[in-house]
Amino acid sequence: MQREVDEALVAAARVEGTAYLTHVALTHVGQLSALEAQISMAAPAADPIQKELVARRAAMLVDNFAITAASEIARRGV
Repeated sequence: MQREVDEALVAAARVEGTAYLTHVALTHVGQLSALEAQISMAAPAADPIQKELVARRAAMLVDNFAITAASEIARRGV
């Protein structure tokens, strides 16, 4: 009986840890996305090609973070 209780506690701790990690990742993705929008708006409007490149680079960085965070969450296997 104690073994089942111990396994349940470990499983619950994993789920809670994954929920916290997911919350942190979503918070950071939201903050980074807001920063991405600011950077894209601040790029020089006089040069549309440069503005597009800046916007794409910022989006790529945010997307890369989101993928890395999602991979870490998936790695936990919960």
